[in-house]
Amino acid sequence: MKALRASDCGLDVRELAELCGLHITTARFHLDILREVGLVVAHSERGGGRGRPRLVYLLAERRRGQDLAGYELLATMLAAHWDESPGERARRAERAGREAALSRATPRDSAESPSLEQAASQVSARFAQLGFEPEVKREGRQVLIRLHRCPFRSVAEKSPEVVCSLHLGLMRGALEQMGAPVGRTSLEPFVRPHLCIARLEPTVHAGSNRAGATSPGTPRPTVNRRSRGLK
Repeated sequence: MKALRASDCGLDVRELAELCGLHITTARFHLDILREVGLVVAHSERGGGRGRPRLVYLLAERRRGQDLAGYELLATMLAAHWDESPGERARRAERAGREAALSRATPRDSAESPSLEQAASQVSARFAQLGFEPEVKREGRQVLIRLHRCPFRSVAEKSPEVVCSLHLGLMRGALEQMGAPVGRTSLEPFVRPHLCIARLEPTVHAGSNRAGATSPGTPRPTVNRRSRGLK
């Protein structure tokens, strides 16, 4: 999405693959996901020569910031009026996020589970649909989804146990629906003022627990509420 945002015109899959340092098949996989969630559009563009038209990708139009003001106010009011303890609010929010992800799930195209990177790309696209600017990065055995520019930042700063746990639940529900090979998952909010990091760790061995679960005796991963910027 960064490459498309930086371009003054549409780009085809070969150009995007070269700009992003990806294999063309991998680039096409990412683009298909972004088109599916409505973040990218494509149209045919015929050049001067013979041959098949060139398929060009562009960013879809995004809502203007002022259109979201009402949603922000509503979210702030709802998050502030959950009367339980912070721990219970976090559990309820994560559960709500997970159930929302599962209820919106579409049938899987294949019985085969996605790889860790493919699962991260699909989760990244869902975060982009919410208004984040996600970036997937491999770090050792983990795959990180770096979430830039949280669209709910003003609400999250006041009620992180609700907003951040909700996002964690959305991620875990999506991974569960995919049958992704993920063992531990976590979300670290505001490691920098405009950056949160989701971490996905692969299962240790075949038959390991599914997304959001841990092996026996391992503490359940939670939102890190001690991150800088949340006090």
